[in-house]
Amino acid sequence: MVENKSLQKSRRRRKSREKESTEIGDPAVEFLRKKYKCDGFIRQLRLKGGHKVDIVAFSSSEKVFYIGECKRVAALTTMAKALGQIIGYYCLIENYGAEFREGFIEGCENKGVKIPLSLMDKTMKVIPIKLFVAFNEKGMRRYSNLLDDLFDKFEPHIGLLKVNVETKKVTEDLERPIPRSSKPVPYTKRFNSQREFYFEMAEELKRKYKEIFEHLEIDPRYFKLHLSDVPPYFHFELNFRNETRMIEIGLHLESPQEVENRQIFEKLQKETQTHVSNFRFQDNWPKNEGGGRGKRRIYSYVKWDGDNFHLTNKLMEELLQILDEYIRTFKEPLRKTVSELGLEYEPRKDQKEKIEFLEIIKKRIEEKLNFSSKLKKKYNGWITSHPDHEVILQIIFWHERSRSIHFEIRIPYQGIWVLLDLESEDLNKKIYDCLKEKSEEIEEKLGKKLIGKESELPAVTTPRDSKRIGERFRRGRSLKNMEDFIVTRMVEYIKVLAPVVIDAMKK
Repeated sequence: MVENKSLQKSRRRRKSREKESTEIGDPAVEFLRKKYKCDGFIRQLRLKGGHKVDIVAFSSSEKVFYIGECKRVAALTTMAKALGQIIGYYCLIENYGAEFREGFIEGCENKGVKIPLSLMDKTMKVIPIKLFVAFNEKGMRRYSNLLDDLFDKFEPHIGLLKVNVETKKVTEDLERPIPRSSKPVPYTKRFNSQREFYFEMAEELKRKYKEIFEHLEIDPRYFKLHLSDVPPYFHFELNFRNETRMIEIGLHLESPQEVENRQIFEKLQKETQTHVSNFRFQDNWPKNEGGGRGKRRIYSYVKWDGDNFHLTNKLMEELLQILDEYIRTFKEPLRKTVSELGLEYEPRKDQKEKIEFLEIIKKRIEEKLNFSSKLKKKYNGWITSHPDHEVILQIIFWHERSRSIHFEIRIPYQGIWVLLDLESEDLNKKIYDCLKEKSEEIEEKLGKKLIGKESELPAVTTPRDSKRIGERFRRGRSLKNMEDFIVTRMVEYIKVLAPVVIDAMKK
């Protein structure tokens, strides 16, 4: 009996929402289309935490989002609830602007709605929005004397649309119109992990410094930038110091020859210290802080509370600005000093060949999988190189959950590895258990037993339960000869293993 009542209540709610959609929402949408020239609409757009917005409309001419909540029953408490919901949506968009924008674009794609071109601008810094509520005109008349007091309780300004349910006519309240000027909400993108944060930042650095950096070394806690003509133990580094809740940015001098570190440090200190008052020069770098005998650093700290919630695009911009200052200040003096000391560095000739090879592989995989626009938006591929001459292509299809789960083509000194990497603290066991359940089916499709053979692969050190699933192939003199084979094999891995991974992540 309790269950039946619950079902009846659920049905009543659903019918009420459907009525609100047709009786209030549909006329409001048509009003926005005609008066404000809105050309993109999504009904019931899901925001962070499962909250749904009744109306999200976009005007290409204004480049503004219209965010609206509809209520058919115009009781005073219901109207207050609608205003509170709008303020809640405003706060969510303020904190998860990137997810809101991406969700709107994806919703347009799913419903076959043409996506306004101005929404595809990746340089977007703010999200201009206008807020409104739409109520049943007839039902709200008895509270007309209280409306001023009710609306005054809420900020920012919220417009009011009055809908005549019988005639479908919509009028804009003269005292409370939709705001004429939009409220710019900062475009905030939040990252789920330090690794995801690093990858995005690495892409920015590649675009900006492609010509001067030979290596970009990425680790779950740090990344290092290596100048093409400077030995790799002299490098720029960004490091999350979780124990002190700080992010360190700086230039590290880590040569095994202590005299080299000292000579370069003293030279740089002499030439640049008068120009940079906010940099710290440390000639006695303690081992417990990542240093040790003979190592030196020039560095700065940015405060971070250790919570991934605060890994945002704003923090990234701040870090990039500081890192850029280090690069501009020390790049040429470092090169000059290294040259004067006779420490010039020439990278291995095959490093460039490996990078070019993986660029071709990446492009061919994209073509081979024939991505839909929806899948392509979720796809990311990075190529990173390391000072030990290992070059890696990482392919991720589920970046909204975890970039620590990815496919990988790894070219070390010998051979080529094709892998699925499981490096997520919270998802590894779940995914690996699903792979084990389907191991026979996977073996049949890929023609080789992979699950349970992880000991034959290079180990993943963090987190402890990380695993790699894949195989190693011999490499001849020319990488070009292996191009077709590696593309075909990686596409097979993706087609067979990716659906299992995605299903496991949904559980």
